[in-house]
Amino acid sequence: MSNTQFRLPINVKPVHYDLLIKTDLEKLEFYGTVSVQYDNLDIWSDTKSLTFNSSKLSIASVTVTYPDVGTQQVDLGHLTFDEKLEQVSFILPTALKKGSKVVLSIQYTHSLTNELKGYYYSTYEIKGQKRYLAVTQFEATSARHAFPCWDEPALKATFEISMISKDDTVNLSNMPVVSEGKLTSSPGTHFFEDGNIEGWKMTKFERTPKMSTYLVALANGDFKHLESSYVSPLSGRTRPLRIYDVKAKTLIQYEQAFNIEFALPKLDTLVVQDFDAGAMENWGLITGRTTALLVDPKRTDLTSKQNVARMQSHEVAHMWFGNIATMKWWDNLWLNEGFATLMGEVIILNKLFPEWNVYSSFYNSRTVSGLDLDARLSSHPIQVEVPNARDIGQIFDALSYSKAASGEERFLKGVHIYLKNHLYSNTVAEDLWAGIQEATGLDIPTLMDNWISKTGYPVLTVKETEDGIHIRQDRFLITGKAEEKDNQTIWHVPLRIQTVNAKGEVTVDEQALLKTRETTYKLDASCLYKLNAGGTGFCMSFRRHTITIIDSLIDRVLYTPEHLAKLGQEAARVGSTLSTVDRLSLLNDAMTLATSGYSTTSSVLTFIDNLKDSETEFRSSLSDLVWRGMTSQVGSVTQSRLDKIDEDGLRDFLRTAVAPLFRRMGYEYPSGEHPDMIQLRTTAIWTAANTGLTEAVQKLQEWFRIYLETGSDSHIPPDLVRPTFRTATKYGGRREWEEMKKVFINPPNPATRVSAVFAMCNTRDPVLVEENFDFIINSAPNHMIIYFFFGVFFNNKIGKANYNELVKKMEGNFQMSYLLQTLSEILKTNEDAQELEDFFKDKDTSKINQSLAQALDLIRAKAAWSERSKDDVKNWLQGWMKENIVEEGISD
Repeated sequence: MSNTQFRLPINVKPVHYDLLIKTDLEKLEFYGTVSVQYDNLDIWSDTKSLTFNSSKLSIASVTVTYPDVGTQQVDLGHLTFDEKLEQVSFILPTALKKGSKVVLSIQYTHSLTNELKGYYYSTYEIKGQKRYLAVTQFEATSARHAFPCWDEPALKATFEISMISKDDTVNLSNMPVVSEGKLTSSPGTHFFEDGNIEGWKMTKFERTPKMSTYLVALANGDFKHLESSYVSPLSGRTRPLRIYDVKAKTLIQYEQAFNIEFALPKLDTLVVQDFDAGAMENWGLITGRTTALLVDPKRTDLTSKQNVARMQSHEVAHMWFGNIATMKWWDNLWLNEGFATLMGEVIILNKLFPEWNVYSSFYNSRTVSGLDLDARLSSHPIQVEVPNARDIGQIFDALSYSKAASGEERFLKGVHIYLKNHLYSNTVAEDLWAGIQEATGLDIPTLMDNWISKTGYPVLTVKETEDGIHIRQDRFLITGKAEEKDNQTIWHVPLRIQTVNAKGEVTVDEQALLKTRETTYKLDASCLYKLNAGGTGFCMSFRRHTITIIDSLIDRVLYTPEHLAKLGQEAARVGSTLSTVDRLSLLNDAMTLATSGYSTTSSVLTFIDNLKDSETEFRSSLSDLVWRGMTSQVGSVTQSRLDKIDEDGLRDFLRTAVAPLFRRMGYEYPSGEHPDMIQLRTTAIWTAANTGLTEAVQKLQEWFRIYLETGSDSHIPPDLVRPTFRTATKYGGRREWEEMKKVFINPPNPATRVSAVFAMCNTRDPVLVEENFDFIINSAPNHMIIYFFFGVFFNNKIGKANYNELVKKMEGNFQMSYLLQTLSEILKTNEDAQELEDFFKDKDTSKINQSLAQALDLIRAKAAWSERSKDDVKNWLQGWMKENIVEEGISD
């Protein structure tokens, strides 16, 4: 099937919809009429047929009204449904001439399901009574599940939306309410078959700006709200913001950054229990799950607060980048998501919360995930062809979100130009490059081409010569050296070479650019050098008076063992010239190169062993990031297929490493303490307890006993609630598990519910593991909860055997891709990979084939790594044990 057959015909272009929907939360059904009005259906060419998107809707009638011959009924028997393409076609009663105007009206019905897409229902409880609400999730192609439409991002239109509902409920949409009152007459027989309109109301909303169908939003339920507002710094206009959160601050920052005012009269945020993604940027009505958008400021840990702020800021970024200027098709999804990641999670968040050091934490949270995914043979370019709408869900991954991010001043000027030139229209990557090129005067398209259009990134092999260093680029793969057929791309690679001379003077060459397969770079042989010095982002990074569109952290660097040792010594030195991100990137590169067979795992463990001592000295307020990096890397070694003695040895190593830091930090969180120290203390205690350090485990168990006796967790610092619950359940039994189940069902706040999930799934009792599984499948209060369970569940080895049933539960949602990602992180043998592959052999994998291939790539790469590393790790641990006194730990 050709690419064009997946898309709608272009003989008509709708530019306005009138949409009326009745929501019945008792019957869990909705009824609708959509009209593309006579003066707003543009006919591009003579046509005898119309084709639009519709999926699973029961169409009751179709009429076409012509200006000259009046209204004609379409025989429903002439409608053709293509279930695979989710399209409906029919022959018109009278042919349309180019340039003519008509009215197309369609009446339809559909049930409200809990599939988390289209117009669906979510549940919640009030005083033990189950309640329902209805909400939409249309991205990427689920608007067609709620109303017949031309459901492609380039086919923008305006919308006038009206909603019929019970008069004791609240209706929400993208725009403010124009009018609301009791229903005085039935709008159509299919809305009220018995004619009884008592107790129903009609809510009408303002007309929207031009927008894509996936951004339309509807909701109905017994909603309550908090209201705030912000004053536009550009116009002085006051806009209401329902639920008070960081939106007020972020909107001001975005208006100033883009010099473009927020386009709508209001911006609401609706929080629901059942939600497939984290949140959704519907224009004027952001929606999302409780854990992504809500916190209790007094009893929530710092990390959860940061995650909520990051999520809100990300979604608000879309109000400009994605909603005003929208990609023409899903192959440019990264224009939306990469930009929102850059702006929302780095640039704007840094302005609001400079104490969070978001530029450095971005490396741990985003850069690494993008690099990991893009190192697989089954990866895809940032800009990837997706002719079939069924494949769109697969590209909402780390490449679209993380590999397409970073930036600042002249970049923002270029973005302003881009947005101004494309207000309320659709764009492709070249439009953004044109804006940035105008702002900078640089040849942006040439520089960006291979990074956007090609899969993967390079490994730079560095060897010393008489005159300096020789650098060669090849495509990096986690499975090892790329074959010639997979190693054709030559990237333009910013090298950002830092040198330190004998006097300790630091110089950074920001202009060095590798544009060929290999080159020699001249430098003083007595200097200590490092590539990718001090990088703070991923793909669009702007420094001083120059602009580097591709940041220096989008490659791996393979040094000689001798030079890596020198860098390791410098990294461990108090007063080191290497930044936090330098140390993080060295650590991550070393482990990744060991994983793929370029170096040994023991060399990474030696690097960590040296680094741990310097990080204990608090020489940098960002030590927490390095500690999290170290624990993550040791954890990845533990997850490989090692003998039990090696797993215990690695746990002993990490426990012994963290013990001095743990004792220095203590358990108290002083008022007004810097966020870096809060997180460092939390990481130290978490790591100590997780590795079984006796004194840490006993302290958290004591706190949990008090909690059981009093029913209050007020004595537990908010940042330690999760490790306390998790540790108590891990080393406890049924009583602890049952208590966590109660907390999960009726949590005091969203963060505590997630803590309870971690705790329940951390039990080591085989009976309780099975009860976990039964609870997930049969008794979990709502569909969304599975998302939180399965990641933690598979970290428990006993739970792995039941993944088949979980897979069945997840079919058809974004969560299926999340599940495969989790499985790829937990499963680790060739037998695991074969079992996973066999499970999907007889199933329709068209919506997940790319995610499945990526998962299998990673599992098999880990299997090869563990085979290479078993003896290497064992020998290293034996040597380490001889030289160190191991801290006492509680046996796992």
